[in-house]
Amino acid sequence: MKIELKAPENLSEITLSQYQEFLALGKFETEDGKQNFVSDATEVDILRIFLRLDIQVINKIPHRDVTNISNYVLQILAEGNKNTPDLK
Repeated sequence: MKIELKAPENLSEITLSQYQEFLALGKFETEDGKQNFVSDATEVDILRIFLRLDIQVINKIPHRDVTNISNYVLQILAEGNKNTPDLK
């Protein structure tokens, strides 16, 4: 079975509602005066939120691919975060 997926390629392809749904699965912690986001989102959550896939479809994807796609999306989020200035 072949499944074609469309993952976001940059932050502009991630909607505000997707980002807010992701943020709801984590919390901000302060360490050394800096706020960091700690996510409790699973790999399945990330594919469900950012690729808008149903659990039934995700379950058909090989685990290593789920991991790779999830890491890819997290990398996009992290890269975008580096370009955001700290507001004080």
